[in-house]
Amino acid sequence: MPRTVRGRASHAVPPPPARVSLAPEVLGPHCVDGAWWPRTRGLHRELLPLLRALAPRWDDITRVTVHADMWRPGHRSIQLAGRTIRIFLSDRAESRHTICLLSHGGGCCDLLVVPPPTIQAEAELLLAAAGRPHASRPPAEPRQLHEH
Repeated sequence: MPRTVRGRASHAVPPPPARVSLAPEVLGPHCVDGAWWPRTRGLHRELLPLLRALAPRWDDITRVTVHADMWRPGHRSIQLAGRTIRIFLSDRAESRHTICLLSHGGGCCDLLVVPPPTIQAEAELLLAAAGRPHASRPPAEPRQLHEH
């Protein structure tokens, strides 16, 4: 049912799709599975579109680990499709620009996180590099990420 805002009916607007680039599935070890460029530092707003985008490959994510300094404080879990996804905060320097998503029975997904205020051209380059097959790992702290 629409809700009324200042005399006008409005409908809840779903968040836009996640800006994520995934490397093709390959056999053998790899460093990162792709990159994600969230629009804000509000993890709870950004996480649901990301989880939906990852569902074809990792459909049963149960745990997410992010660096505490990258995100505004919030709840330690979210609900999606009847299941609870726990959120853990890390303070390890090497994890500042990454997100680790663990899937029950499906392994893990490690993504480079491009900070929200990154200039679009730079963010698109990082997304493309992280999504290339057999690409070497983007640096954990690319020059662009130091500035944000």
